[in-house]
This record gives sequence, structure tokens and C-alpha cells, in this order.
Amino acid sequence: MRSFPKLRIILVAISKKNDSLIISLPNVFKPNNNGGNVFFNVKVNLVVSYKLSILNRWGNLVFENEGDLTKGEHKLWNGETKNGEIVTDGTYFYKMSFKVDGDFVNCELTDCEVVQEGFVDVRR
Repeated sequence: MRSFPKLRIILVAISKKNDSLIISLPNVFKPNNNGGNVFFNVKVNLVVSYKLSILNRWGNLVFENEGDLTKGEHKLWNGETKNGEIVTDGTYFYKMSFKVDGDFVNCELTDCEVVQEGFVDVRR
């Protein structure tokens, strides 16, 4: 059986305090409520606002969410559609934008908004 890394870490911004925005996103999660990695968890080390879009393999929007994140790990998607239906096993694509407060990040040195695109495998 082929093994996949379960975490992707992205360094995306430099702040005035010499901190970097570090985003941790999963490659795989198992939304079957039996413990382990049952959510699409996002971990950030700075306060950010975000917008998350999940698309199926045909490019149809399955789930969308936005809001503010504090430092730490956050459960953003449980493997259900925006209508509450359970998605099937497979690869889903995400587009996630992060915006850091301009008071914390020097927007002249780096982007205050960063967009990350990738995929996540959902397995039950």
C-alpha cells in the first residue's frame, strides 16, 4: 500500500516582528469519526482571516467557508457538502486564501494576502 505524507507546511509571509506565517494543511483525512485525523484541519501561527473553497474532481464547488482564525489548529471541513451530504472517497481540490492584518505584516515587503491551492484525499 502506498503511503502519503499527511501534512503540508507552507511558509508564506514575513512580519514586522520577524515572524513568518506558517500554514499547515493536510494531504489526507478520514472523516469517519473513529479517531485520528477526521477533519480538514488548518494550523496557523498568526491571526488571519481566510476563505476556503473545496471542489470535486469535476470542478464543482462542494464546500465553502470563511472567517477569522486565531493561532492554533482549526477544524474547517468535516467531509460533508454545503448541504450536509457526506462526500465520497477521492481527491478534492482546495483553494484557500489567507489575509494577515497589515498592522502586523509589512505589506511593502510581502503580500498581506496569500492564496494556496492544492489537493486533499478523503478516505473512509
